[in-house]
Amino acid sequence: MKIADQHIVFLAQPDPDGERYLDELTHDDDNFTALNGTAVWKALAARDKGFDVGEFTPRTLQHNLRDQDYGKTLSDVRAAFYSAPRLPLLYGGDRDLQQAIHDAVNEDLVSIVVDGTGTEVAVTAPGQVNLASTSLRLATPQPRACSACS
Repeated sequence: MKIADQHIVFLAQPDPDGERYLDELTHDDDNFTALNGTAVWKALAARDKGFDVGEFTPRTLQHNLRDQDYGKTLSDVRAAFYSAPRLPLLYGGDRDLQQAIHDAVNEDLVSIVVDGTGTEVAVTAPGQVNLASTSLRLATPQPRACSACS
């Protein structure tokens, strides 16, 4: 005799220009419980609603950013990962985002610039990516001057 299905409900928006809607995952396994955070996380990751451990890379960050995300403050970028249904959840939260931004800066995929001046900021460690900053902005990488060309 079946006791009940288990349901996970989440906000979805597969098309960035489309409408938001409630989506649902249903499990009919009697041993599954939505109270098991690991099981829920794995189910959401399987639906591309979250990144599992080690999956959020600099290229993944770049792939998930839209043109209008560049120019936003680091604080706004961080907030988007917690509130925008188009962006998957991050297993390690802020640590994953800091690491991905740090690595993306070092791979010249993105830049961090000072608001107003546009001066690039050097990032030598993931912990230096201040996700609470309202004066540092995410930017497309600026062209590097060729020292051998001068």
